[in-house]
Amino acid sequence: MEWKMNEIIMDLMLERDIDTRQLASALNLDTATIYKWLRDAGKMYLYNAVAICDYFECSLEYITNRTDTKLNFVIRKEYPNFYFQVRKIMKQLGISRYKMTTASKFKDSYFTSWKKGTEPQIPTLIELADYFKVTIDYLVGRER
Repeated sequence: MEWKMNEIIMDLMLERDIDTRQLASALNLDTATIYKWLRDAGKMYLYNAVAICDYFECSLEYITNRTDTKLNFVIRKEYPNFYFQVRKIMKQLGISRYKMTTASKFKDSYFTSWKKGTEPQIPTLIELADYFKVTIDYLVGRER
């Protein structure tokens, strides 16, 4: 599926009958950020994508056009730390950090950044989910 997150967010806004200012206010962001996303000109990080999904009650898989199912799990109030969630999945799959960094495009510095609290951008989440063969929602701890 082609990645058209901006179009999906616009559709969700139309369904709720809200404009850019209302969405920005609901997410506690400035309207310029929302406009950038809708023009597909701004990079979206995990925490903003989760905020959008929580607001519209949909999955990360849905807004990234990886599924037609809007919501197929229960939304959680809190999500695990991204770094620790990735490490948990690696342990479940028997993938070491060394193996992952040598067999993929994910550099060791990514892990260091994530451990320090840096949130990944949406394209990185998609690539990681594909690498692990899981949904993005499972990857970030939104899905059990």
